[in-house]
Amino acid sequence: MKFAPNALIDDGYLDIFIVNKISRLELLRVFPKVYTGEHITHPAVEFIRAKNITLSTATPMPAFADGEPVGMAPVQAEIAPKALKVYATSARTSSVAD
Repeated sequence: MKFAPNALIDDGYLDIFIVNKISRLELLRVFPKVYTGEHITHPAVEFIRAKNITLSTATPMPAFADGEPVGMAPVQAEIAPKALKVYATSARTSSVAD
């Protein structure tokens, strides 16, 4: 799935994907486009790029990040540049297809 197809892991920004008020029927029409990234042109879909955000709601609601619950709103999030170190081998030695 390509929820935020233009997101980059190392650009120093959070990519926030918002679906504004939409009918269930329209959501069913738009959702399959997430697999190709074509949903980004729908008028109800909005993207925001930021270094930090605060998510607030009029009534208490659960908040999610990357599909995982992170608590009840309001929640804050901020980018932590270069906070993740990734280690990998230099060469691939085999694959399932081999």
